[in-house]
Amino acid sequence: GGGLLCGVIQGMKDVGWMDVPIIAIETVGADCLNAAIKAGKVVTLDGITSEAKCLGAKTVCQRAFEYSQSGEPKIISELVTDQQALTAIDTFLDEERVLVEMACGAALAAVYSGLISRLQEQGRLP
Repeated sequence: GGGLLCGVIQGMKDVGWMDVPIIAIETVGADCLNAAIKAGKVVTLDGITSEAKCLGAKTVCQRAFEYSQSGEPKIISELVTDQQALTAIDTFLDEERVLVEMACGAALAAVYSGLISRLQEQGRLP
């Protein structure tokens, strides 16, 4: 858990984009990063209850957790439900004629559910 996040951050470092915030979206039940951030330490989930099994690490890697605590870059950890991810998959299929899996659906749910707009309205995202 957190390998993709660490890779994205490394790429951002390489091109000098550390001022760009990252929105880390997990589904409820596959939310090891969010759980660690809330606990203030790396934690291990009892199990993966989300249908998004591809997101299903029970423990976030130490480095990803450290990035989340450092504030550089700013990492905004948010959760969506499996239903929101599935709805986003269906909407994306209807609009783009491309079928994606649950991890992508979770990211798309952040857009389709209005989460991104809410973060902007709250001043948490430019």
